Amino acid sequence: MRELQLLEALAERSEVSQSALAGLVGLTPARVNAYVQRFVTDGYVVTAQRSRGVSYHLTPAGQHALAFHRVSYRAELVALTRAARSTFRLFFSELRSRGIFRVVLYGAGETGEVVLDALADSEVVTVLAVIDDDVRKQGRTCHGRPIRHRAVIPQLAPDAIVITSITAAAEIRERLRLTDGGLDIPIVTIAGPETEPGSFPAAVRDVPPAAAGDVALAHDHP
Repeated sequence: MRELQLLEALAERSEVSQSALAGLVGLTPARVNAYVQRFVTDGYVVTAQRSRGVSYHLTPAGQHALAFHRVSYRAELVALTRAARSTFRLFFSELRSRGIFRVVLYGAGETGEVVLDALADSEVVTVLAVIDDDVRKQGRTCHGRPIRHRAVIPQLAPDAIVITSITAAAEIRERLRLTDGGLDIPIVTIAGPETEPGSFPAAVRDVPPAAAGDVALAHDHP
């Protein structure tokens, strides 16, 4: 991945400093220098002196390496997407085994989009709506589902709220806790680190969970 990023950066801008490259790819200048030296040794890059430093130029071998990394990266993305779809379908199959059939997703970001893509043409659960706190997204749709404010959740009466945000799950749980004194609806985190089956309501808790591999459920009862 780092090689792809660096080769693409050098293909786009030959007159770029190593410190600038470091900022682009999230590495230290020392690490970038090590990569560049290896590119030169492997014949991927040639350097040329200029008035304000050094310029970098991809050789035909470097262009070939860049094309190879691009194809490999795309193949990896396809594999990761398929794996994510499978994981999310297992996740929602486990929810269904616990008596959860109608859900709202909280978070219209990339993870939410991947979840909806995984559930496309599937009858595992029904997604009633996508909840998001960004007013710019509200009123739009995400994979055909309306994006709404959390105030509509009681009207929708879902069996559970599924938080799809990876980074803001704690903040979202707190917002839901403070919504009209708290919602009496189970909350499930899509990427929770622990399982708390005791916090499922009785009608859900008494249903044995399906065997879903490494699928992790984190559940909070407001």
